[in-house]
Amino acid sequence: MKKLIINLTLLSSLLSGCSLLSAPKAGLHVESNIPATVLIDDKQVGQVPYASDTLRAQKYTVTVKPIDPSYPPYQGQLRLYPGQQTSIVWNFAKTTEQSWGWVFSQTDAKDTASTELELTTSPPNVPVTIAGLSKGFTPLTLGSLSTGSINITLQAPGFADLAREVTFTNGKRLVIFAKLASLLSVNQETQSQGIPQLAVPGESATPSGLVVQTLKKPYILIQDTPTGFLRVRAKPDAGGTELGQLAPGSSLSYLSKEVDGWYQVQFQATSSAWVNAQYAKLVQ
Repeated sequence: MKKLIINLTLLSSLLSGCSLLSAPKAGLHVESNIPATVLIDDKQVGQVPYASDTLRAQKYTVTVKPIDPSYPPYQGQLRLYPGQQTSIVWNFAKTTEQSWGWVFSQTDAKDTASTELELTTSPPNVPVTIAGLSKGFTPLTLGSLSTGSINITLQAPGFADLAREVTFTNGKRLVIFAKLASLLSVNQETQSQGIPQLAVPGESATPSGLVVQTLKKPYILIQDTPTGFLRVRAKPDAGGTELGQLAPGSSLSYLSKEVDGWYQVQFQATSSAWVNAQYAKLVQ
């Protein structure tokens, strides 16, 4: 009897081993705009561009750590799905707020006859446009989508627009996380003193790592609007090309020019733009 128990235990172990060997594997692909190291569950596995298709299908903590320590890392809890590849596409900036990127993965749709999308963002409540049609706000789950390549656009006040062409497959759910880059970052210490701060890439950083430029009077302060944001345009006209959107409370340097109810402002550090004076206050 004892010998039989031992043999059954060995057989069980062999079967378990075979099951693990034959279990579907998952893939992970990572790319970024600057050199970086990839860690999975705190273990270094390579550098970007990184690719593996031999990982177990399970949850991992994935960290993408720039070689330059002045850049904040990306870190996320990811589920890798069997037989599928998860992709991280990340653009590092000098602050976490100004970094942006995408995480894509795919799994079986809950309705096997449908094409599905599961989309989350940072920040949340971002308006979503798919193939030119408004689909609501994140977090968002959609079904019965058309298959093939379709463009997704994310636009939120105070953040840079994010757009990407993705491919939908029948019977699959495309799972996407997107982080938008903040156009404005506010230094809390100087804000408490009543001094507006505008994030400017390439300027010197504060001890906290926030890149800022102090705005001196005169400057433009964005007021409340019916839409919850104010459009920044390339010329003083409602039909001018939209360069971005600013949330109420945002501030920009005033370039001492007003044309037909529009203020000329310094936008994104290097270019001038225009905002509607109806929803903007000149602080002198």
